[in-house]
Amino acid sequence: GKDDPIIETLGEIGRYQLLVGLLFALMEIPHGWCMLMHKFIAPKIDYTCVGQPNLTNSPFVNLTSTEIDHCYLYSEFGESRESCEEWEYDESMFQNTIAQKWDLVCDNKFLTNIASFLFFSGTGVGVFIAGLLADKFGRRRILLLFIILFCLSGLICTISPYFELWVVFRFLWGAATLGLRSIKIVMSLEMIGSSWRAIICVAFIEGGWTLGYLTLPLVSWLIPNAVYLQLLVSLSILPSFLIVYQLNESPRWLLATGKYEQCTKSLQNILAFNKKDTPVADLSKRQLQGKSEASFWDLFKKPMIRRNTIVISLAWFALGMLYFGLSLHMPEFNANIYIIFFLSGLVEIPADIIPFLLLNRFGRRMNLCLHYIIGGLLCMATAAVPL
Repeated sequence: GKDDPIIETLGEIGRYQLLVGLLFALMEIPHGWCMLMHKFIAPKIDYTCVGQPNLTNSPFVNLTSTEIDHCYLYSEFGESRESCEEWEYDESMFQNTIAQKWDLVCDNKFLTNIASFLFFSGTGVGVFIAGLLADKFGRRRILLLFIILFCLSGLICTISPYFELWVVFRFLWGAATLGLRSIKIVMSLEMIGSSWRAIICVAFIEGGWTLGYLTLPLVSWLIPNAVYLQLLVSLSILPSFLIVYQLNESPRWLLATGKYEQCTKSLQNILAFNKKDTPVADLSKRQLQGKSEASFWDLFKKPMIRRNTIVISLAWFALGMLYFGLSLHMPEFNANIYIIFFLSGLVEIPADIIPFLLLNRFGRRMNLCLHYIIGGLLCMATAAVPL
């Protein structure tokens, strides 16, 4: 905490910071559900063309039930066919999925991938906008705003009668959920010392994500109707609004923006909650060094910062594409989809524990390099596994 007036005053950690970390960890559960539930609202569904004749015993064609293309409606004896206009869906496992609701099969099957693409595009826009807004208007305000956006966009997705409207608000839902996550992490880091960052951000927040990953298949199994599943996810984060509303604004943001009186009040509130009587120094004389108006473009002005920005951005792009590609498109091996999804989520447990143990011991760069190399080699090795 030397030369850092916030950590010097609050200490490395306290009861308030731990409880905020726990709150943000619990908020990761609906975030994980939202990010991963495409697997259960747009699964592969068996379907048949309405009015399809029984062709398995036709004297003209020799088609088994698995060879019949239900994108077409065959004539009575199978000698001709035309494009199918209406389908019946297998509802034994899933109901009201986006494919069932808007007939996203055959020529429209690609729209399920478009929906996934637009959702993840929203996450990229959301995390960018959230950062800009949180820097300008404060962490707490924008956190509250994005909780509202999360709930509203999810609710509109739930009741949407049109696919086009659904994808627009699914885009906004993606923007809200990852925007929330970025603000939570920044707000957590701004109130704790460096020795506790791995604990709060990995053990707490990443632990919450893991819990969301592992509980999603159970929740989806209990609620197989995609409409009700979306309703639950959209409302699940709502209780956190009342708690976030009671939080103090990040004292570091207040100090960085020159709001010294508010910063002092925020620090005093946190100290009182932590039952500490540490005096708060005159912060107007302890403003952060190099305080200036910064913009997004400053990330590209200096060579070292530009290099780091580009490298980290490419690393995140590769990680996100690989992680969600594997999570949402993992082979099901003709097994129960819920069990396979749960088993794939179990790898999150060592992924939470290992960085927690290694980050403070070996630093960030060495851990990143090592995990990317091992992860890349293992992914290439899976290509040799016969499916």
